[in-house]
Amino acid sequence: MKLKLSILTILLFFLSASFPLAAQKAPQPFDIDTPSLRVFLPAPELATGRAIVACPGGGYGGLAVNHEGYDWAPYFNKQGIALIVLKYRMPHGDRTLPISDAEAAMKMARDSADVWNLNPYDIAQKLVSIHPDINKAWELKDEVTDFYVSNTIKTAPEAIETVIKHLRESNIEELVAFSKTLSNWKVEIINSFCTSKAEYNVSKDTGEITVEQKRINNALMENRNAIIKLVTKAANGYRNWERFRNRCMLVLEKGIDFEIDKNDGSIKIIEKKTRTTKCCPSPISAINRFGVYAAP
Repeated sequence: MKLKLSILTILLFFLSASFPLAAQKAPQPFDIDTPSLRVFLPAPELATGRAIVACPGGGYGGLAVNHEGYDWAPYFNKQGIALIVLKYRMPHGDRTLPISDAEAAMKMARDSADVWNLNPYDIAQKLVSIHPDINKAWELKDEVTDFYVSNTIKTAPEAIETVIKHLRESNIEELVAFSKTLSNWKVEIINSFCTSKAEYNVSKDTGEITVEQKRINNALMENRNAIIKLVTKAANGYRNWERFRNRCMLVLEKGIDFEIDKNDGSIKIIEKKTRTTKCCPSPISAINRFGVYAAP
């Protein structure tokens, strides 16, 4: 019995002595104030134009930048692949921090493609070469993008007909369906090329004046829809359509007011009385002044 007690005492002594040692070896808090990149480029004669952005793991308690980052550089460089190792910030409850660092690293890799001898289109080129239909779809995608970028209200009607024709003649089911969508919304698409205003910008360095034509878009309508949804949500829906409409109009239109009819008690919409004599035209009246395209 005494032997068992002595053995137990010795074990407890060693265990208690090991606790401070374990505490001393515990990992220290890890944090990075500023994210950084370390780039490992292959020899010019081996470079393939490809690159990998490595985000070392560590359970958000540290970063294994060596065995999950730097140590892999020789392996990838021998195959002509650049390795870009990212030291990203810890989230501390905000998961957007490490994600934004990774997105910024990808952008920097693309922006530095010429300096680092990278080809950001390498993967895309290999993908589109898999099948003729994929290559054709890629070309038509570029054609649609160019249509929106390079045309005006005068050239858009003819240009969109060409785009629709090429999509229809591709004989690719999805693109043929897309051509029908463009055809159905052709008038609205052409009207989107109308310019609502021109912005003049003066360069601080050279004094050069540039003009940027602002096109009509659906940003105003999307904003109004969002406000109406917010009013609906705040009121937990509505039961009386007239009251709901009046509430929305009061929020959306700053130039109107309401009054109660003395005879029947109904609510009427009236123009808000202001002290100013000049008033800016409403968005609707302003839009109507533009020479919008009409279907023949």
